[in-house]
Amino acid sequence: MEPFAKSCIQIDQTPFQVEVAKTAEQKSRGLQHRSRLGKNQGMLFLIGEPTVQTFWMKDCRIPLDMLFFREGTLVSAVDSAPPCRQPANTCPIYSSGVDADMVVELNAGTRKRLQFGTGSKITLCPGHRWEGRP
Repeated sequence: MEPFAKSCIQIDQTPFQVEVAKTAEQKSRGLQHRSRLGKNQGMLFLIGEPTVQTFWMKDCRIPLDMLFFREGTLVSAVDSAPPCRQPANTCPIYSSGVDADMVVELNAGTRKRLQFGTGSKITLCPGHRWEGRP
């Protein structure tokens, strides 16, 4: 399994240390089997061409917020998606509902706590770059 690259992003000036999922295998694995995620940690999925995104929580152990971005702007979100410990064919699918080119997963409740809403901006922390952007 290829290790995730690490980077730093900011959403409306709040920094997050993220692991970057860029390959198909990394995107499929995501945050599965993780038992915890630090307060300002998450995962960034670099999608490439904007399309409607779908995610599930199969084999995740912690609830997550999913933030869907297009061209650097938050376009939709799923709050507090619960882990799915059921057979794969019974796990709910969560959709962006609109085209997105980046997805950020954070601890459940983070979006509401920090009041990120439609129009919030994602940027890189100073001195970082989009590693391996498709």
